[in-house]
Amino acid sequence: MKTVRHAGAVLGAVLLVGGLAACGGSEPESGAESGSTAESAPAAAPVETGPATLERTPDEIGEALDALAAKVGGDDVQVTEVNVNPADITLMAVDPAAPDELNQWDYRDGAVGESTPVDYGGDTEALKQNLFGLDEVDPAVVVEAIDGAPEATEIEDGVSESVGILMMPGAHEGAIIQVNVGGERDSKIARYSLDGELVEVL
Repeated sequence: MKTVRHAGAVLGAVLLVGGLAACGGSEPESGAESGSTAESAPAAAPVETGPATLERTPDEIGEALDALAAKVGGDDVQVTEVNVNPADITLMAVDPAAPDELNQWDYRDGAVGESTPVDYGGDTEALKQNLFGLDEVDPAVVVEAIDGAPEATEIEDGVSESVGILMMPGAHEGAIIQVNVGGERDSKIARYSLDGELVEVL
């Protein structure tokens, strides 16, 4: 089974700037031509850094989950993880026709892309323990968690950046909604139950 990258691939770009040296010898034919190429490159625009603020509506999340469920197939879609990001919504779901196979699906710009196999290590018992029904996720509750997490974490000027919905081992039973909140100088995680109750802040 091929391994999927669980996070987006990090792309690096290197810009090489070559200088032009004037050759010695006879007089240049035109002073305007000499060195004009070196001055023609425009200044690079400033690049904004930092995470994007997560802004989603229940309808947006609901439409994405419905589209993802239709692609996965089956009446009861079982997932290990749902991620809500500013640019896309993804989930990892078992194949209804092959319950020991886990795949990742991405919803972006109103469409679902092709599935990617996930290598979970082959521990099918652990896989079963981490599954929950996609129909347990209420988009309205997810949005309430997104909106409430900055205040719950008490981060000055904090914003919700991303959400993960997954099983969490420990005292809390069942899946949780985990909201990542960031500020200028701090970051925290607010965890909620699937019915919207604040579980803990880390």
